[in-house]
Amino acid sequence: MDSFYRRPEVRAAYQAYVDKRELESFDHPFERKVVEYLAATRPRDVLEVGCGSGRLFRTFRRAGFGGRYTGTDVAGWLLADCRRRHPDARWIAATAYQIPLVDGACDVCFSYAVIESLVYPEKALGEMIRVVKPGGRLALLFPDFVESGHLGSQQAGLSPGRATAKLARGQWVDAALTWFDERIRIPRALRRARQRLGPFPVNLAPLALDHPAVTLPDYDAVYLSSKADVEDWASARGVPVEYPLGRHLPVALRAKSWTFLVITRT
Repeated sequence: MDSFYRRPEVRAAYQAYVDKRELESFDHPFERKVVEYLAATRPRDVLEVGCGSGRLFRTFRRAGFGGRYTGTDVAGWLLADCRRRHPDARWIAATAYQIPLVDGACDVCFSYAVIESLVYPEKALGEMIRVVKPGGRLALLFPDFVESGHLGSQQAGLSPGRATAKLARGQWVDAALTWFDERIRIPRALRRARQRLGPFPVNLAPLALDHPAVTLPDYDAVYLSSKADVEDWASARGVPVEYPLGRHLPVALRAKSWTFLVITRT
């Protein structure tokens, strides 16, 4: 996965798909609400792990955040563009497993659509909480695949794509198998994975690796992300978890399967 996100010739389609949201609307309701919440805590130092093209930095600025901002990503070519566009922030090449900051360096550390892309999410959680000051916040935004029963990185049917598109092309058998996989097989497998494999299970063959140009939602996910995993991880370390926008997000935020949770470092 590191190679997938690091190399422009592989990541190009994925990045265009992700950045399309900003081109269509400056602030998606979910992103805006999360950023407003974090900005309202008045942090002086904010760290984003997996900053990509800097989209959330721009949302922070529009929300009135005037503090110091650091973004990390594995893709040096994206960071070079961020440095050119936003010299008022700091952009560092780094993985989520090894953040080149001292302990307690920031008031807020957050990641958006990152944890589900990690093969070792538990290791990344430990590293992200390390760089948060006591009393500071680690904010995580990710889809809860187990609860929603959806996993875009698992191929449904005989080929990548949605059942409706296959049906429109006359691929009746493929469409029927896709419907079965999406409605029955995959949700059942997700529920059983955590029971069978334990916390933080991963999908070893995400769709993005074999079909990098097929830009479907979450087609790059490897960790079968679940808020229950993160809650148990935090509980074992005696740090509290809260859901500022509710454990289940309001429909108006247009983020049905997503989770926004905040861990406060004690």
